[in-house]
Amino acid sequence: MSAAPYITVRERVAETKKTAPRGQRVRKAESVRVVARPAKKKSHSKSVSTFGLSTIEFAMAQAVTFVVLAVATFMMSVLLGNTMGEFERRKAVDAGTKVKVAEADMVRLREQYDRLNSASDIGDWAIARGFTPAYGLGASEGYVAAD
Repeated sequence: MSAAPYITVRERVAETKKTAPRGQRVRKAESVRVVARPAKKKSHSKSVSTFGLSTIEFAMAQAVTFVVLAVATFMMSVLLGNTMGEFERRKAVDAGTKVKVAEADMVRLREQYDRLNSASDIGDWAIARGFTPAYGLGASEGYVAAD
């Protein structure tokens, strides 16, 4: 390696030495003290929020978030409302079917009751099973009770 670069640097330093204007002292670069100070904050024309966004951008982000959540909530409520409405409709249809079946059973039971409630049917049923009336319906029709 050669020392040529170092020599040229020294020569440049010697050439750059200037004579000071009258009444001023020349300071050497080595004697100048540099004091580290905290950097001044640059004044921005727009304010910055904690998320690194400007106030307008932050407000817009909040508005978009609100709209997204509101739409999602609305859609979920519509879906749940329709589901619950369909469930209740299905229950009403099933209840109507059960009412029709119950009414048909009631008609059938009423016919059987009317058929079994007549005096002649009761007397016939009793004679068929070996009953003899002691008093009442069968006695007035000529049935005699065995004592």
